[in-house]
Amino acid sequence: MGKQKKQRFWQHEGFSFCITVVTVSILFIFIGNLMGQYAVRIFGQQQQASALHSQIDRELAQLEATSQPVTKPAEESVSAVVTPATSSLYRVQVGAFSEQTFALALVERLKSEGYEAVILANGSLFRVQTGAFSTLENAERYAAELVHKGFEVTIIRP
Repeated sequence: MGKQKKQRFWQHEGFSFCITVVTVSILFIFIGNLMGQYAVRIFGQQQQASALHSQIDRELAQLEATSQPVTKPAEESVSAVVTPATSSLYRVQVGAFSEQTFALALVERLKSEGYEAVILANGSLFRVQTGAFSTLENAERYAAELVHKGFEVTIIRP
């Protein structure tokens, strides 16, 4: 009789051990799956960020290659950078940049859409403006046209 109890004890202990091994294995598989999903997500974000950085670098290189110096002759297509002067006209401002290359790129984009534009330099700020109007209504109409074409505008009052 003592032998049967001992045999049942080992059978029971072996069963518990198997249950424990299976449970721990499932737990480790679950944790590994979660960690794998996290790693894939982080790696994907890094690849997206890397692709975005390389795209920005390519676009900046293209801008630098296509932009002309500000001191070019007046007969060329890009307006020269001028210093702001007081005026009694309403102007439509399309952008303000701390880097001149971005201002030049916006002037090129405006010119490709058929608009004249100038860059006003004020210290380290390069403002891109287009249109000069004697009435606010005309400036607002022109600004609405630019907004319709996808530009962000501000009307500069005299």
